[in-house]
Amino acid sequence: KGTGQGAIEAMVAEREAGGPFTSLFNFCARVDKGRCNKRVVEALIKAGAFDSLGHGRRALVAIAESAVDQYNDIKRNEAIGQDSLFADLDDTDAAGFGVNIVVPTIDEWDKQTLLAHERDMLGLYVSDHPLNGMEHVLARSADHTIGSLFDEGLVDRMSVKICGLVTSINRRLTKKGDAWASVTLEDLHGSIEVNFFPGTYSLLSTMLIEDTLLIVDGNLDLSKEQPSVRGRSVTAPDVT
Repeated sequence: KGTGQGAIEAMVAEREAGGPFTSLFNFCARVDKGRCNKRVVEALIKAGAFDSLGHGRRALVAIAESAVDQYNDIKRNEAIGQDSLFADLDDTDAAGFGVNIVVPTIDEWDKQTLLAHERDMLGLYVSDHPLNGMEHVLARSADHTIGSLFDEGLVDRMSVKICGLVTSINRRLTKKGDAWASVTLEDLHGSIEVNFFPGTYSLLSTMLIEDTLLIVDGNLDLSKEQPSVRGRSVTAPDVT
């Protein structure tokens, strides 16, 4: 998210031509300034693309804007006739080429924030999952894993109790103007759409918050191509 096919193709082409990138600075120096803008670089950092290069995501986001601006200024100077300032650039002498940036020594984002950014950029969790270590909470709070709701042989409208993390909320209005919501609930086995229609939604809307762990009682809906759940009630699990 936030990059685009053209930008990705340019990065891959540069990596194949010049070898692996060795740092954020090396990346900014080598990738064409038309493809290396602030939005692209920040999206890549939050997605974990620079994780193997020695600095945390929060620290790199803190300097991303300055790095892109300073390197792109140098590239503009090159474009108007100056000799290449990047010919012998390595990771340790960036300041010698007019770049004055130091990666700060700061703590990484907490796990929930880091993974929320990762999911926002990639659409899924890759480096970890926020529910790892909470398997006991999920097991005692639900009678079905979310993944099992996609198994064959289940019955339409059967009662189910599931427990998972709210990863997205789409609040809507009916033609009559009544509020309802479609929520994506995710556990360690999958994700499913849970619909809270007006009568139910009016009673529990304040509990529907992204990145919150919830128990949902509802009825399985197999009327469409993908299973969903019609929510009846919501409670917060005991996480101890």
